[in-house]
Amino acid sequence: MSETIFMTNEELIEKYKSLHREKTGMELSDEEAFSQAMNLVALVKDVYKPIPSNFMNL
Repeated sequence: MSETIFMTNEELIEKYKSLHREKTGMELSDEEAFSQAMNLVALVKDVYKPIPSNFMNL
């Protein structure tokens, strides 16, 4: 049941392209897939930042 958690950039791009194709039916170039994946990573980083303790007092 152990699964490798490390993938090469090429494998990650292919995985993203595959998921995108399954969900949308559209093909992406490697460049489009890389750009979209990096935008998604940036979004997740921004969304999952810790909430400051003084958030409610702002």
